[in-house]
Amino acid sequence: KPLEEEINKFENVEYRGIDNNGNDFFIRSKIAEFEQEKPEIINMEEVISTFYFKDGTVLTIIADKGIFNNITNDMNFADNVKMTYLDNVLYSDKAVFNNSENQLLVSGNVDGQNSESKLKADELDFDLNTKNLKISMYNEERVNIKTKF
Repeated sequence: KPLEEEINKFENVEYRGIDNNGNDFFIRSKIAEFEQEKPEIINMEEVISTFYFKDGTVLTIIADKGIFNNITNDMNFADNVKMTYLDNVLYSDKAVFNNSENQLLVSGNVDGQNSESKLKADELDFDLNTKNLKISMYNEERVNIKTKF
């Protein structure tokens, strides 16, 4: 475990970048810290990240904790994760943005809704290039989606 002097701690930190698909993003946190030996790995508390897609849509991810790699632009979100995209709201335990794959993997007690439907699943796999979505359950249960017609 690093000594206290080997950890750099900051408040109200903001990073801005462009993902591998050319979309702008911001990631902000109330508290951020990194070890001097690994300055690219930023541990964050009270995190909000916003992706501005080229088609004009916006994805916002809020979480109690996050890890941001300021070299690869990969992001991990944990604890009380809330995502909003268009009129969709999604809650989960965890979300991982893999920049090199342009993939957002959402897992753990996934619970979502919009004006038309509700969703419960174990894992969602979004391909941010194609906007395709794979929905999975880990056991024999079926994915639960309720839709209004």
